[in-house]
Amino acid sequence: MSKHTLLLIGLFIMSFQLMIAQGSPDYTGGLKMKFNEDRIKYLRIISWAQVQANYGLDETFDGNGNENSPLNFNLRRARILMFAQINKDFLILTHFGLNSLNSSTLSPTGKGDGSQLFFHGVWAQYNLGENHTVGGGLHYFNGISRLNNQSTLNMMTLDNNRQSWATIGLSDQFARHLGVFVKGKFDRLQYRLAINDAATTTLDSRVAEAGGDAVYNGRALLGSKDAGKTYAGYLDYHFLDEESNFLPYKVGSYLGGKKNI
Repeated sequence: MSKHTLLLIGLFIMSFQLMIAQGSPDYTGGLKMKFNEDRIKYLRIISWAQVQANYGLDETFDGNGNENSPLNFNLRRARILMFAQINKDFLILTHFGLNSLNSSTLSPTGKGDGSQLFFHGVWAQYNLGENHTVGGGLHYFNGISRLNNQSTLNMMTLDNNRQSWATIGLSDQFARHLGVFVKGKFDRLQYRLAINDAATTTLDSRVAEAGGDAVYNGRALLGSKDAGKTYAGYLDYHFLDEESNFLPYKVGSYLGGKKNI
């Protein structure tokens, strides 16, 4: 490795001392446009982008035996989250963007699969009193674990291990299910429950064979009538500072802004 490369790496690492991880003190929750005097009706927009510079010390080669550059760039995530509060009880949320746009997925005219935006979530919800809500659509109210509800806006790193999303690509679309949900809280006990359809097309593309390995093909294997529905649920009790459950996304780090929960 050349001295110039080592110097650049050293300067890059030192620059982290001036950064605020996964956030900005000037952002203050995105942009909020109010449409009446009592501020009940509004549109809020949150936008974020995460860019990676990956450097590999090992030599890699393409299919023609040519050595690849050890330094590569990746638009890891580009997202826009919008929610419209129509009145004090009814809300519509829309979340769209793209992931992992790099030199391999770029297209000359921006029309390739890797360049396309897609919906991560679209759902409507209605408040049943002050602390309980019911809704439906392509949603992110998942079960099993906290990390299965992880937010990508404030993760500890730009990437999380895939196993954190236990159902991704098996019964859902990129960790989002199509179904109905109810969420809310009883004092410090928060809950989320959902009934969803299983996806027909899954990442497990193997064909099931009698006596063979376990295969999950969702509705494609069992048929929509016999497959039934998928069920999800998550309960958490807040001993110290209480988290907001207004949105389904669980925070990765509060950066000292809250006590451990």
